[in-house]
Amino acid sequence: TSAGIFTAPNTFAPSGSLPPGSQTLYAKITPSGSACFYVVPFIYVFLPNFTTQPTPVTVCVPQAASFTVAATNAASFQWQISTNGGGDWTDITASAVYTNVTTPTLNISNTTGLNANQYRCVATNVGGSVNSNAATLTAITTVSTPTGTLTWTGAISTDWNLSCNWSPASVPGAGNDVVIPN
Repeated sequence: TSAGIFTAPNTFAPSGSLPPGSQTLYAKITPSGSACFYVVPFIYVFLPNFTTQPTPVTVCVPQAASFTVAATNAASFQWQISTNGGGDWTDITASAVYTNVTTPTLNISNTTGLNANQYRCVATNVGGSVNSNAATLTAITTVSTPTGTLTWTGAISTDWNLSCNWSPASVPGAGNDVVIPN
């Protein structure tokens, strides 16, 4: 049976029946105008495929946060950070703040100073590497003494006593006006 179509010089399009992973296949090549053919072995490797992308996370500073991916055909993972809106990406190394930097789930123990950073995961196998989508961390800093009007956002949860559910980030007091949008 055919595993796909091989087109010279080095292009292979697998059929839907080819199982994922590294496959040793054989191409039957007949030179133009020739009655002879050659059987040439080659290795085909499916690149990693993200089945779950990281999603944006919103937390109150200094709460912890995490990002998770899932990928098929991945032999390894490496999380990256962008501090300039996705313009440049840097591998994250394990530290007091970042753990599990080479696993499908990146853990961030303290989000202080990390607001608006973007995170993505690189999945790799012998065939190459593929980047996940980027996800943004929103780390809201609490206002210690709010004045004026506070607006309910419900950004973190439905807890009225959690400052990050209000804008600016503070629980309303007796001297505040409150707006609750529809």
